[in-house]
Amino acid sequence: MSFTLRQTTPRVGGGAPILRTRPIAAAEPVVGRGADCDILLPDLAVSLRHARLRQTGPGRVEIQSLGELPIEVGGRFPRAAELALAGAPHVVIGSHVLTLTAGDGPDEVVVAVDRRPGLHGAPSAADEREVFAPSTVALGKRRLAWALGLGILLVCLVLPVAGFFLGHGLPALHADRQWSSGPLSKAHAFLGARCQSCHQFAFVAARDGACMACHGANRSRASIQRMATRVRDWGSPVAPRLIGDHAAHGRLIAATPLPTALGPRIEAMFARAFNHPGDRCASCHLEHQRPDPPTPVRPIPLLVTVNSCAACHARLNERLASTPLLDVPDWGRHPDFRPLLTVSARGPRPRLERIALATRPIEYPGLIFSHRVHLAPAGGVARMAQVLSPAKGYGAPLTCASCHRPDGLGRGFAPVEMVRDCSA
Repeated sequence: MSFTLRQTTPRVGGGAPILRTRPIAAAEPVVGRGADCDILLPDLAVSLRHARLRQTGPGRVEIQSLGELPIEVGGRFPRAAELALAGAPHVVIGSHVLTLTAGDGPDEVVVAVDRRPGLHGAPSAADEREVFAPSTVALGKRRLAWALGLGILLVCLVLPVAGFFLGHGLPALHADRQWSSGPLSKAHAFLGARCQSCHQFAFVAARDGACMACHGANRSRASIQRMATRVRDWGSPVAPRLIGDHAAHGRLIAATPLPTALGPRIEAMFARAFNHPGDRCASCHLEHQRPDPPTPVRPIPLLVTVNSCAACHARLNERLASTPLLDVPDWGRHPDFRPLLTVSARGPRPRLERIALATRPIEYPGLIFSHRVHLAPAGGVARMAQVLSPAKGYGAPLTCASCHRPDGLGRGFAPVEMVRDCSA
């Protein structure tokens, strides 16, 4: 059993058509528009793999559709048909007619392919040029796609931008909220309707100034109290936590190295050049993060270490020569912690030094009666406090809060005063 393809192609300049004949290697040849088909029919009305031919016996061939489109045999449109070669049956697929006849060899089937553009439903060359013409595609059959695209552009870009510039400061107008990538943490949830509190400039990432307006510690007592009152009026359950232990912004930039790999280094340089540096407050304290899978809203902003500790601190003295910090290659070789201790109270100001805890340092704050004397449960100070407790409110024994009071700004403690704290 074998198949032979006999294909007729018209000449470009007219005249007798060109006849090509070749054997088909496949035992069950596939007919279709795909390049891998045994019988190729270049016609848009033909599926990539349209049908399959198979010999079922002497002088008989079955053709079966491989997709949803049927085949035309004798005016009917079956999904499969068994044909007798004696009648030279015709099979119409798109604009092509396949004529099946018996060949000269034993069990040979000749498949003659002839294209007839005038067949019903077969596109002509002019029709195919019109289908692929840009003028018919741009605003023709795809008007709905253009309308939907322009609608998305209007709703998701034009309206948010117009709302930002025209309705800046209006709590009821927040068309740009659809750009949010996730919910805020519980600590900042009250700002959900006040996007401009953090995003103060259009198409610019949240700047450090917006964060420090609420959290900056180096401000006057009156401004801190005003900010605490304002955020409570907005719905915040607590006053902003003040930040006083971060290094100066310029020193942080100088101490932060660029990534070592070429790609991330170029990305970081572009980010800094286009006003999106990686050393902002929001680079580590992330908001609007929706993990996958989603998890419950976090109570505080997500703290992410953009660079590992060793990336900055391993060779910190090379980039920031004025730093008093020691280089830290890794956690295994981390230097001992060095708290700031008072080594002398003489003179107008006490002298402070950082001393490693491994040396078991002793602080000299200038107190004649040390903390140990004051806090000893059986000492004379504690006994006196018990006697004065009903009038002065001391406890038994004394605690730190008996003498040290917060400064009211959230930055530390007020200085101990003799009359207020000790005269009793």
